[in-house]
Amino acid sequence: MARSQATAHPRKIAPADKLFTKAIDHHRAGRLRDAEKLYRQICELQPSHAESWSNLGLALLARGVPAEAAFACRRAISINPLYTDAHLNLAAALQMSQAFDEAADVYRQVIPLLPARADLWNNFGLILTTQGRLAQSILAFREALVLKPDFAEAYFNMARALATLGWTEEAIRNYRHAVALDQNHAAAFSNLGTLLAAAGHFAEAATMSLRAAALAPDNAEILCNLGVVLQRQGKVNEAVAAYEKALAIKPDYAAALGNLAAGLQEQFKFDEAAAALKQAIAIKPDFDNAIVELVKIRRHICDWSEYDADHHKLIDFIAQKKEAIFMLLLMSFPSTPAQQLDCAKLAMKRLNESSGRIGTEIEATPDAKPSGKIRVGYLSTDFRDHPVGRLLPELFARHDRAKIEVIGYALGVEDAGLLRGRIRQACDSFVDLHHMPDAEAARRIQADRIDILVDLTGPTIGSRQEILTLRPAPVQVSFLGWPGSMGADFIDYVIADPFIVPREQHMFYSEKVVHLPDCYQPSDPQRPVPSAIPTRAECGLPEEAFVFCSFNNPNKITPEIFDLWMRLLRRVENSVLWLYCKSQQTIANLNLRAKAHGVAADRIIFAPVAQYDAYLGRLRQADLFLDSHPYNAGATCNDALWVGLPVLTCAGETYVSRMAGSLLRAAGLPELVTHSLADYEALAVRLASEPDLLADLQHRLIRGRGTAPLFDMSRFAANLERAYREIQDIRLAGEPPRFIAVEPHDPNAKRNRKNRPPRSMKQRATA
Repeated sequence: MARSQATAHPRKIAPADKLFTKAIDHHRAGRLRDAEKLYRQICELQPSHAESWSNLGLALLARGVPAEAAFACRRAISINPLYTDAHLNLAAALQMSQAFDEAADVYRQVIPLLPARADLWNNFGLILTTQGRLAQSILAFREALVLKPDFAEAYFNMARALATLGWTEEAIRNYRHAVALDQNHAAAFSNLGTLLAAAGHFAEAATMSLRAAALAPDNAEILCNLGVVLQRQGKVNEAVAAYEKALAIKPDYAAALGNLAAGLQEQFKFDEAAAALKQAIAIKPDFDNAIVELVKIRRHICDWSEYDADHHKLIDFIAQKKEAIFMLLLMSFPSTPAQQLDCAKLAMKRLNESSGRIGTEIEATPDAKPSGKIRVGYLSTDFRDHPVGRLLPELFARHDRAKIEVIGYALGVEDAGLLRGRIRQACDSFVDLHHMPDAEAARRIQADRIDILVDLTGPTIGSRQEILTLRPAPVQVSFLGWPGSMGADFIDYVIADPFIVPREQHMFYSEKVVHLPDCYQPSDPQRPVPSAIPTRAECGLPEEAFVFCSFNNPNKITPEIFDLWMRLLRRVENSVLWLYCKSQQTIANLNLRAKAHGVAADRIIFAPVAQYDAYLGRLRQADLFLDSHPYNAGATCNDALWVGLPVLTCAGETYVSRMAGSLLRAAGLPELVTHSLADYEALAVRLASEPDLLADLQHRLIRGRGTAPLFDMSRFAANLERAYREIQDIRLAGEPPRFIAVEPHDPNAKRNRKNRPPRSMKQRATA
């Protein structure tokens, strides 16, 4: 921040005039101690010498003594209240003391004395930014630009404030002004690159970030930003190199260590990532994001050495209202519905507060006629070979085109795969939003006059919730991609069912709940039923063993459930546990835990990553799928049931702990849903000991592929359409969102229009 310079105009006041001239010479030459000594001498000889008091304050400020500097400046102002240099020196001293409120008051007093000074408005804006008064700081920077339209630093400072508020598009515009005016402004190029990357403009972002690094090759912050941009581009190795270069320049740079850890995780170097995070936390003990990331790494590699402490840490973070916590991480620990809702609201706090940004507000879509088709937009980053993407094609294809028009909005990169093609073909229109900035994407959706916008991603990797904050559709719905409440003010409904979100749990959802009658999750009955099933030998399995399997992500495994599985291996002779795993550290940790239970390492078999068809095929070689708890299988459970593999689950109170239970009930196997781990363990032993019982379950599953509600997509689509119709009717009636319970669809019954609830007068007027 700019500060005043030493006054260079000695006043002709005897006998201090010669001393003052000499003091100025010392001050200009950087001999601050000598200058200070003379200023003090003058103030003793001539207590009303305002210039000496002000310059004494400036010298003390340069020596890092802000309290004494402020005292001296106040003496100068008491002598001459209109002495502007003294006011500015006082403001600088107060800023160094972090007395920002007082410093702001000083600028409010001095700016009217120097109304043409753009730099004062800029400095005032910086103080307001430090105070967190970002909207006011933006007004101050704008005043500076009115006085000096080519003031690059004011554009830069305003862009930073706009970015902090989440007004990305405005921030990008102001950074562009800054770099156009100052081609050597490395920080502006760097920040512009980071924002462009966040908006999905990776190529331009890289250009800007590389330009910044070329201008300031020894600036650790700029190198760290370059790493972020490269990592967003998928250039992980180059990103890691940039972080390491930043740390070579600034070894105590905690943020760079945190980013380095993220890159190392993508390289599967979990031990190194954990070491980087521990170093970052040692430097900055309140580095909440690093603390949470370290917990996440430990869960990913099944390192439970600090499990209880990690659990309590996350719960404490929620109690302390910290925003750093990763919602999916909390879900993998025992937690209550209330805690999960609190966590979601904290994570969404910034987005909730940034809804309706300056210059990017989206007007509401004009009401459609009630009798017309409902235009449903499906927004997703996962229209690809992804667990969510695999569930969608047949649902989209089965929508009744007399009632529903389906528009797919793709956020992810273009994918030439078969699944993307099926989804594209099943939509009435398909729009690629990947390269559009958030506001442009929202305007495109609004221009399509979407009635109901369905978010299929939630706050997961690749999501762009900022689009939803702009309200491009009059009703916005969360479906399938997020396992619980999003805690978002801009989401009106969540699609669920009576089992996964019982009525008594509705209070723990920020959205209004929609109950579909059978199950919250669609299926794809066109997915392959593997014909070429690998042999047990090819899977590394003993030929005659009873095979328990759990192909959930290892981060869903808790020490409690793993210990239970080890007890099963001890109780069920000639049994093995088949797990999915791609990390050697995870394998080592689980084998160590098994050894502590007296279970030989060869009784746990680890399956590597496989193509989808191969994965479905090897599921056929298992005897019983053991679900994880409290974070159940979702799409993985659906796959297991599709190939005829029974799934044993334990349902809890939260959405994620009831997913498999919902699927099993819709598949016609409610008896495989237990409600305590003791019952879960007992039933697992029984199923492994009674082959006829297990075979009956398998046969029921296979027969149910043609009849069970879980796999009946015509039925599912019809029920979902009934939900959409009720959502639309509520909106057109001008009523707020409310709980909706869809009655089971009977395809043989004629629609009884007499039993439909009457439309309100307001709705008829709209029609």
